[in-house]
Amino acid sequence: MDAAETSNNSSQPLLNGEGDIQPVTGVKDFLQKFKLESDKLWALAAPAILTFLFRYSLGAVTQIFLGQVGTLALAAFSIENSVIAGFCFGIMLGMASALETLCGQAYGAGQIEMLGVYLQRSWIILTSTALLLLPLYIFATPLLKLIGQTAEISEAAGTFALYMIPQLFAYAVNFPITRFLQAQRKINVIAGITGVALVLHTLFSWVFVMKLDWGMAGAAAVLNFSWVFIMAAQLSYVLFGGCGPTWSGFSSRAFQDIWAFVRLSLASAVMMCLEVWYFMVLILFAGYLKNAEVSLDALSICMNILGWTVMMAMGCSAATSVRISNELGAAHPRAAKLAHSRSGQNNEDDWAARARARVWASAKTAMDNQQQQSPFSRGMRMELQTRLPDQGSRVADLQHLETKPGSVGDFQLSLLRLPVPSSSSQRWIFGR
Repeated sequence: MDAAETSNNSSQPLLNGEGDIQPVTGVKDFLQKFKLESDKLWALAAPAILTFLFRYSLGAVTQIFLGQVGTLALAAFSIENSVIAGFCFGIMLGMASALETLCGQAYGAGQIEMLGVYLQRSWIILTSTALLLLPLYIFATPLLKLIGQTAEISEAAGTFALYMIPQLFAYAVNFPITRFLQAQRKINVIAGITGVALVLHTLFSWVFVMKLDWGMAGAAAVLNFSWVFIMAAQLSYVLFGGCGPTWSGFSSRAFQDIWAFVRLSLASAVMMCLEVWYFMVLILFAGYLKNAEVSLDALSICMNILGWTVMMAMGCSAATSVRISNELGAAHPRAAKLAHSRSGQNNEDDWAARARARVWASAKTAMDNQQQQSPFSRGMRMELQTRLPDQGSRVADLQHLETKPGSVGDFQLSLLRLPVPSSSSQRWIFGR
């Protein structure tokens, strides 16, 4: 996050010696480049889609088995999974999304040692966040009663929330590792681990819920086991040499510049939460209807079906994020732009992309229009050129990008390995 760290690390790009693509000269040239980028993108998107589908299916499988237990068990799981865990899931996943750009661009730029430092910083922040969110699980029953849910459903959901506390801390470790591995294009590893977890989850759910008749306690135990298994498998892969030089052990540098990292994480979390929490609101409203158990059961099943379709878009989004951030880190702006155009994603499907794109679009507009009085106008341009005296070509290349709000998903504060902007720029970006 600071200039000293970035200057102490290798800056050799890790993208197989690839340079930026040449400007498109015609339709035939565009189609050739488009096909090449398509192959690269789908090599990442296919396992990413499977990863999201497998991980999402953990909750869906639990829901299917609890539906065999009774309407109250299914309603309690729906409230806990969508409201309590869903609320925390949005915050934790959003805060971990800061690593998508930081690790992705660091890897593309060859700053491999910084990936491990960023990962450890994210662990510190997300674990602290999990501790702050813990009271939501402990006091779930009175909170649900306070917002008007029926006493019977509140009691059952509160009990299930207590069972699911280990899942909260699994989020804190698992989400950063996933983005750490994605940035290095190790998505096949993530997909394989998650696929094994889903198979084991289905088998154990059948044993504990159906055969042993453990009910909600058995379902919670299996769901916790599945998340902990994913966390432990990915963590073992990282710690025991699976990532090579990108993980060089624990470092005290992880505790440096924590606050700057927190602000970046919060900025990512806000946009994620605004997109995710409307599911939570719909489930809450269902609990206010007559015959709340049946209403919650029916709506949660519909939401699960919808969720499977959303996972495909999220997988494509993750793959596009990897491609763009890697190419930007390697100073390949034209390749990054082509990667986004190939993704073909609707802006409404790309949560974090819109937040980052707005930051970059606003910054670029202000820099281009030097007549405007803005913290990001002439002064900020001079600051960029001062901090990058030997990389003027990269700044010039960026000016060729036709950036629009919501277009490129991974333009962010760490553009082309920039140090943290000045305090005035940070206040402008974060509204402080």
